[in-house]
Amino acid sequence: LMRQGEVKELTVRVGRLPETEIVVAPATPDEGPGEEERKVEQQLDQEDLLGISIARLTEQRRKQFGIGKAVQGVVVTQVDPTSPAALQGVKPGDIIVEVTQEKVTALQEVVDRVAAIVKSGRKSVVLLISDAKGQLRFVAVPVG
Repeated sequence: LMRQGEVKELTVRVGRLPETEIVVAPATPDEGPGEEERKVEQQLDQEDLLGISIARLTEQRRKQFGIGKAVQGVVVTQVDPTSPAALQGVKPGDIIVEVTQEKVTALQEVVDRVAAIVKSGRKSVVLLISDAKGQLRFVAVPVG
């Protein structure tokens, strides 16, 4: 319960979930603040697109792939070896920093940018990729 004059901060992430995913509301009012947000984050923890699996860049993933603290973006966790992304040299541990010259730090940003590019009819998506040490390179990944 909130007291009069008390301000409670709530962080909301707006995005479209795939139709197969369901957001679960807190079961009881006793759940701590931010519990609902953590459940949504868990659902949005990993996505597959363009023949790659991408995930939020957490401390655990930084350690797993040896990614420096200065590197920001979305980490590639798996690559289909027969995908166009693999043929362009994308590998697990790479970090997507930009999609078509727009900075990305969340999975949904990558998904939305790729969807917009596919919808526009473009033939490829240009990614700015960083390795674990921060070395940048551009990669054009064919779509469709």
